[in-house]
Amino acid sequence: MQVGVVARDLQGDRGRYIRGLAQGLLELRSPDRFHFYYNDPYEMVGNGGSWDGRIGDKRLVGPRWWWDHVALPTIARRDRVDALLCTQGGFPLVSARCPVFPIVHSIESHWDRMWLRVAQKRGAFFIVYSKGPFDQLIGMDVGLDKILWTNIAIDEEVCRVTAQDELDRVVEKYALPGKFILVSAANDNVLKVIRAYATVRRSHGLEWSLVIAGDFGVNREGWQLEIGASGVGRDILGTGDVDEKDWPALYSLADVFVSTDESGSLGFPLLEAMACGCPVVCSPLEYRNVTGVAGERVEPSEVADIARGIKEVLRDSSLRDDMRLRGHERVDECTWNRVAKETMRFLTEVVSR
Repeated sequence: MQVGVVARDLQGDRGRYIRGLAQGLLELRSPDRFHFYYNDPYEMVGNGGSWDGRIGDKRLVGPRWWWDHVALPTIARRDRVDALLCTQGGFPLVSARCPVFPIVHSIESHWDRMWLRVAQKRGAFFIVYSKGPFDQLIGMDVGLDKILWTNIAIDEEVCRVTAQDELDRVVEKYALPGKFILVSAANDNVLKVIRAYATVRRSHGLEWSLVIAGDFGVNREGWQLEIGASGVGRDILGTGDVDEKDWPALYSLADVFVSTDESGSLGFPLLEAMACGCPVVCSPLEYRNVTGVAGERVEPSEVADIARGIKEVLRDSSLRDDMRLRGHERVDECTWNRVAKETMRFLTEVVSR
């Protein structure tokens, strides 16, 4: 089978998903051929040229509308593509003469809904990896036979850091305390996590500090005011920008990673934390989409419930050990190889209808 993959707009977590899926597809070592269509050279997934005769990288140039709706379907027809994977907003208006599979990351704006409606009317099939978009597509009367719900995954190289010199380097670089709770500055619920930590620290006397990893950005003033008013500000610290290579050591050093994200983000940090042996406290959305029984589920809108989850995990070392074990089991289920196999199974089934 000839499979076209749109490899553009690869920034952030969405790009990470496309890259991971593409790598998983290539590692299947199947007889299928893959065509990767990109705009900028840094977006190349197959490293250019061909590999075992199975990869074709093609750079398409021009304005976005031309790229999506004219150049892409034209080259896909020329390549005799049997199935075309594209981004959710990049569904081509000109026919590619093959089934098209938008990868749906989130459905938040009127623009998102409009393009998905267009894709639905033109017979598209959809790939999702979280419950929110799945439920929304069902609400749009998209049939179950037209949706693949798969998972996200992380690279196998992400694992617990045990080298003491590497741990010492990260501790010194970010001035980390001996025992700490970790939260990412990219999380949309940091203010409530600060309040929950203050509750736990004052009411239960737990000795852990709170580390907010990453740049505060536009939230700096509001978060600093909240930290100052918490009464435990000396036990809360920010790291500033964190180098990508330092995250595994941060997860490995932390006693618990608190996410409680409500935005429907992809959940890569949760998988990485579990891969590094760090217990996680998460929202019901993240529990369903990412962690399963490996996470401690809390209500993200309730400071008291976030505090409860943090306290229960920190006060019970046997629970933390059990969460680490379940976390590793969950991570073992989330591989790009598995995502690629499920995707190819769906594509094959659709093309053979």
